[in-house]
Amino acid sequence: MNQIILAWERLQGVWIDQLDYQECLRRYDSEKILFFVDPPYFRGTKPYKGKADLEELSAILKTLKGKFILTIDQEGSHIFDWIQHRECVSKKLGIENRKKVRKQREVIFWNYELNERFTDLCQESTRIDQYL
Repeated sequence: MNQIILAWERLQGVWIDQLDYQECLRRYDSEKILFFVDPPYFRGTKPYKGKADLEELSAILKTLKGKFILTIDQEGSHIFDWIQHRECVSKKLGIENRKKVRKQREVIFWNYELNERFTDLCQESTRIDQYL
């Protein structure tokens, strides 16, 4: 029960909605909003609409008034090269107990200045550079 209360307190002021991403970005965009954008992986089983959808997302993100954090696999990340802030990380995907684990290179983009605490956390994360 204590964990539920802690989660409830932590999520005060957070709004979760189920909308098409274009409608969500349009409807809620303001300088007070932080969007977490996590489109389907380009190398996944099947991209929703593929590269064209990522280019459309890139165009929409360019017009936002609000802040955003975008996570995307390295395969599609070149579409977002216009975003100044980025961090490359490596993470495991798959089912560990069945030995079908593979490493996925992911790029995290953001369009605002991060505070020192977040930057420190990024420094501690596993970097892609060591796998190249």
